[in-house]
Amino acid sequence: MEVILYKSRGLSKSGEAIKFLYCGIKEGMTYIKNYIESGFINEMLEVIYEETIDIDKVNDSLLKNDCDLSIIALPKERVLTIKKEHDQLMPLRIHQIVRTELGMNEIKKRMSKREVKRYEKLKSNFSFQVRHDNKSFFDFYKNMHKPTMNTRYGSFARSVNIDDAFNNLFKKGVLFYINQNGKPVSGSVSQIDIEKNWLNARLIGVLDGKDEYLANGAQNFVYHSIIDWACNDGKIDVVDFQGCEPFLTKGTFQYKKRFATEAILPPNFFNNKRVLLRFNKESMSVRNYLISNPIITINNNDILSATYFEDISNNAKLDIPYFMPGIDNHKIVKIL
Repeated sequence: MEVILYKSRGLSKSGEAIKFLYCGIKEGMTYIKNYIESGFINEMLEVIYEETIDIDKVNDSLLKNDCDLSIIALPKERVLTIKKEHDQLMPLRIHQIVRTELGMNEIKKRMSKREVKRYEKLKSNFSFQVRHDNKSFFDFYKNMHKPTMNTRYGSFARSVNIDDAFNNLFKKGVLFYINQNGKPVSGSVSQIDIEKNWLNARLIGVLDGKDEYLANGAQNFVYHSIIDWACNDGKIDVVDFQGCEPFLTKGTFQYKKRFATEAILPPNFFNNKRVLLRFNKESMSVRNYLISNPIITINNNDILSATYFEDISNNAKLDIPYFMPGIDNHKIVKIL
């Protein structure tokens, strides 16, 4: 098995010279590597190298590369052989699901009160339709999904190509169209796993990628509509709102948390992938980053926890919420 070895250097927000290392599966370069590196390094100076190595050379490579922050993303069984005392073990990704088999009334009880009020207000401005015709799919993909990804992520935008989205998602699922005054302004394509009776909400977008449809609640209404349909007409047991990086400060994590979601390990390729977070505790920039960005950790029994950091001068940021089904405990790591 081959993995990617990547090393960069730059300056932190305080101007400290810092080095970052990623060593792991290629998929982690797209997901967790970009997210952590962009938050840790404020000004990129150079990519020192990026190369492919055999997984059996990982241990030697780590010994030769002493960086301020290192991310090691590998299958669980391999990661556990590398873990050191102060390393933090994380899932590579988590998914957030809603158990729609419980029914709409029970889900509303579990939603944040603010979200329930928002939903009641949005229903006076928006409505949703379920569509299965090909034209609607291609209109959604070209006029909503792609522009939204490009606006939101720029060069880091990632998605399913149009042919795969059409054949493997839309044709095996459903398209939700959100209308405002009779005009489609946002939507989502969801694939349905018939055997599990599980809806995977995969693609989302707003018309022309415009921020106004985020501000007026058009995108928010997509999530509510999927839950509504799954509970009622769709008779779906579980809605999977997909994954995000294991950080409590991740916007998608906190956003989806409002919808009575439960955190689980991804039911896919990433299920048995783990991340070791290895850090130089002497670096003030590392301390600042970890304290400001509490993480989701996992133990050897696959139990998820919220993990906060603190040092002598800074308390843990316990005001960043974590509690939800699937993450019902927390710990504080003291960086001494």
